[in-house]
Amino acid sequence: MVSDRLLHFRPIISESPIDNTTRANIEALKLELKSQLAKRQLLLLQILQNLPDIERNSVKLAYSRPPLCIPDDFPFLLAQIQKHSLQNPPQEFTTGLIELATRVFDATNEDHLSTLFPLFDILPYLRASFEKFLLVPLDSTIAENRREQKANAKEDEQTQAAAFEKHEERIQELRQLINNGEIDKWTGLFFELLKEPPMWRPPVSLVVDITTSYGWENADPILRKEILEAANSYLSGWQPDTKGWLREKIEEGKSHYDAYSAIAAFCLLHVEYPNALDLLEVSIWVHWAPFIASYYVSNEGQAPFSEIFKICFLKAPTEMIDTLEKLLRAYDKTNGNALSLQRFQDCWNVDLE
Repeated sequence: MVSDRLLHFRPIISESPIDNTTRANIEALKLELKSQLAKRQLLLLQILQNLPDIERNSVKLAYSRPPLCIPDDFPFLLAQIQKHSLQNPPQEFTTGLIELATRVFDATNEDHLSTLFPLFDILPYLRASFEKFLLVPLDSTIAENRREQKANAKEDEQTQAAAFEKHEERIQELRQLINNGEIDKWTGLFFELLKEPPMWRPPVSLVVDITTSYGWENADPILRKEILEAANSYLSGWQPDTKGWLREKIEEGKSHYDAYSAIAAFCLLHVEYPNALDLLEVSIWVHWAPFIASYYVSNEGQAPFSEIFKICFLKAPTEMIDTLEKLLRAYDKTNGNALSLQRFQDCWNVDLE
């Protein structure tokens, strides 16, 4: 049994006036060694508060088998040292905590160092206790660079946490707006789903197949269902001026977010529910045809988009061909960015000759 292996911990129990509650905490702590850290540390604190002469018994606490105090407890011990120092407890208690902390301190552990260094200015006596365990002098260039790196890393973590919180809030806001009938907010949701950690910014190259995005891959089933419904509602109910957009694209080289988000909605339905595209009314394909016929897709999104392109040509051939003719006539004006006939190779028929 575990208790039989703690032979050198028995003197702490037998030689010290420990009450039954502390004994029970010790037994509970042993059971929690591989369980929840927070609960285990609470038990550890209760033991320390009732255990006489922590400094003398720190070796037994740290080196028992299994240990009752482990390296993972180091940040917790430093927090307790700082807390009790501010409360001006009996000096021997603080000294005991420091001694115990030195027993579990690992000079190669970055978390230990980043937790310890900021306290040297607040609690100067910690410096004397830990300096001998450090691999480099505290006043060396290496140590200074490390402190600077830790400060920058902490600032980056805070920035990243704030960006993630803003990202999550924005998704929840868009979900609520879409559920309230604002189907055009699909465009915002699409771009939000494309954002990637750690800074939660969209990728440099837009991806129309959002099933490969971080947002989709990490979405729970409820969110995925809402995303699919939002995509379908957007295609079925939103009516942007696609012909006006095409005119702006040809004459001014403008691109519209509506185009990207519409293609993404088609791709999402095709990948997740291919039959859903067959259920869309012809009028929907007619409306979105200028976007589909003129949209450029990189190789990464080519597979699902090629299928959508072919379906749209079958559903709305007149609008697709009309868009192609306009783009080809404007080929010189758009610097060669207009659609080529190669895009229609899988749809070729007499109407294109």
